[in-house]
Amino acid sequence: FSLSPKSLLDMDYDMVDEDLRDVVDAIKTDRFNDDLHLPENQVMRIVTGDIDANIKFVLDHILTNGEPIAGNAYYKLSDQVRSKIKECLKMMYLVHLRRNKLSKAESSVLSASIPILLWHIQGRSFSEIISLRHSFLTKKSEQGKINAQLKDHQISNSEANELWSNLTIRFSQVPSPLPNKTLTSKSSFPQKHIRELDYDSLVYDTYDYLDKVISLSLSDPICAVLEVFYSKYNDERAKALANYIRFGTNNDTEIWLLKYGFGFEDIDWIKEHVGSIDSHRIHFNKSINDLPADKIMVINRYL
Repeated sequence: FSLSPKSLLDMDYDMVDEDLRDVVDAIKTDRFNDDLHLPENQVMRIVTGDIDANIKFVLDHILTNGEPIAGNAYYKLSDQVRSKIKECLKMMYLVHLRRNKLSKAESSVLSASIPILLWHIQGRSFSEIISLRHSFLTKKSEQGKINAQLKDHQISNSEANELWSNLTIRFSQVPSPLPNKTLTSKSSFPQKHIRELDYDSLVYDTYDYLDKVISLSLSDPICAVLEVFYSKYNDERAKALANYIRFGTNNDTEIWLLKYGFGFEDIDWIKEHVGSIDSHRIHFNKSINDLPADKIMVINRYL
């Protein structure tokens, strides 16, 4: 890495990368939307963008009674509907940018992140997301077909072994913050046999997708799109989905506890003892007096 002696803020506007101009402009003019976490000119693109149909399609198909559909229900949707959901989410991300097209590598990052985002919305744990990605990358469905054909005597052992030996790890783009026009296409995992998928590498790769891509790159623009849609149509589903993407829950108490710095593993038992919570304080019920010392230590700074 090298650092330029000249700040981007002091450079000629035309010399600033297209994807950074909005941020540079927002800093210079102090036009940053604190509520939506985006520069005002990006918010204006969202407001004037023609993506309402895309948002409605996503809401209609991945939320039921205000809650995300379960993973098995999602996979019962037709391939056409699931592809449409992913395409709509891409459009919801793209609308805030100065350009309406991503590079091949950027598109690969976005495509790989969308299933992870959907699993996150569905409340999947990190270990479950790892397991689901492992199944996808190692072509578990194709393995099942080979085993079924062998069991039904449709193919011989030698034919099954040959089919098995040809199964290689799926391509998965190296995770990177978006947008990034300089990104090149490169798989996180060598195109080797599925047995050679390194589990530790998969763990780090999945964490990077959750952190660098979803949390840092996708969350703010997609949530902004949903919040603008909510302000226009008062559709509670948009507000709920924004909360699921940003916080992993739509429960007000859980969201406030997250803002106060508690993790989900503690929130599960803490919320049962919360009488009320807001930006000023947490009021605990008397039931906390029955908690063991180790749990009292977790909440002690708020007592």
